[in-house]
Amino acid sequence: MDALISAESLVGTYEGKWELYGLDGNAKVVQTVSWTDRVEASNPTLNGGKVFIAAKDTMTYPNGETYTLEWKDKTGHLCESQIVSLKGFHRRALPN
Repeated sequence: MDALISAESLVGTYEGKWELYGLDGNAKVVQTVSWTDRVEASNPTLNGGKVFIAAKDTMTYPNGETYTLEWKDKTGHLCESQIVSLKGFHRRALPN
């Protein structure tokens, strides 16, 4: 199944750093918050004509605190569409 092969290509770890800025009382640009993201994508499965992939997103803030979100079999896509995506990461399944 092309869509399942495409979902398998999403398995792995994605990392990024984020910074948000705003203006202080003197209209000076200041950093308001920053964090790093680590998304682990795993377990692509085919169920009921849809492809699913599990993902765990851990956000770590400069003070060491973390916030984790998990999606287990929540991201499903119809196999007929030949497109599989994971919250902003997209792959198009190649035809046979």
